[in-house]
Amino acid sequence: MIFFLVFAMKGALFPLYFWLPRSYYGPPSAIAALFGGLLTKVGIYAIIRSFTLIFIHDPDFTHTFILWIAGLTMFFGVLGAVSQFDFKRILSYHIISQVGYMAMGLGLYTRVAIAGAIFYIAHHIIVKTALFLFAGATEKITGTTDLKKMGGLLKLILGSLGCSLSLHCH
Repeated sequence: MIFFLVFAMKGALFPLYFWLPRSYYGPPSAIAALFGGLLTKVGIYAIIRSFTLIFIHDPDFTHTFILWIAGLTMFFGVLGAVSQFDFKRILSYHIISQVGYMAMGLGLYTRVAIAGAIFYIAHHIIVKTALFLFAGATEKITGTTDLKKMGGLLKLILGSLGCSLSLHCH
């Protein structure tokens, strides 16, 4: 269980996810994209490898425990994301809920569930990196990551696009 605690801290599983939201909010979006895409998945992958190859002696206990931790991680990650109004903080809390899905695949402990968890790890690396880069692009355009202050972004983009396509700009 000590291995699980260490890897759960790295993977940001409940209740050890306290470090993640602030860590990915602070750095520039390009760095947050790299960290958000890769770092937590290393911990989850280490848990998957450890509990499918090494610690297989009592799967009734370990995988039931992992199922509970995964469920709580998903629940509290979503609650954290819903309570935020900042684009990068929402993405940070969303990572927490998503690593819960990955751990849930291990907790179910079937071939399909574990394969799905590993596939989702690869998928999440690409998608979360892209979302953090998108947050950086919107921050560059609007000057903020606060969703309440980003109002009218579509009008701004369409206005500049229309101005660049027409011959007469006001």
